[in-house]
Amino acid sequence: MKKIGNYVIAFSSNIMGEGDSELGEVLIQSFCAAILEKATLPSSIVFYNSGVKLALEGHPVVTTFTQMEKEGVKLLLCGTCVKHFNASAAIRVGSVSNMHDITDILTNATSVIRP
Repeated sequence: MKKIGNYVIAFSSNIMGEGDSELGEVLIQSFCAAILEKATLPSSIVFYNSGVKLALEGHPVVTTFTQMEKEGVKLLLCGTCVKHFNASAAIRVGSVSNMHDITDILTNATSVIRP
C-alpha cells in the first residue's frame, strides 16, 4: 500500500491544458498514470464540470483511478455535474458527492493541484 499525502487533485476538465483537445486528452492520461507511479498519492481527487467524464465508462483513465481508489484515495464527483451530463449510469469509479464535501476537501488540503 502506498503512502497517502495531504494534497488533493481537482479535475475541472476531461483534458489537460488549453488549446488542442486531442493533445489535452493524451496529456491527462499521462498525468494520471504519473500520479499513480508516485510514492505518495493524493488523499482525495475531486471531479467537477467536464472533469466528471474522466470517471465514466469507456474513458482510458478509469482503470488508473480504480487502482488509486484501491490504494485508499477518495474520489468524489460533483453531483450537479453528473446530473448535467446525464451520466449517473455511466459512472465506473468514485462516488457522487456535493459541493459542501468537495469544498471541505479542498479547503482542508495542504495543497491542491489542478491539471
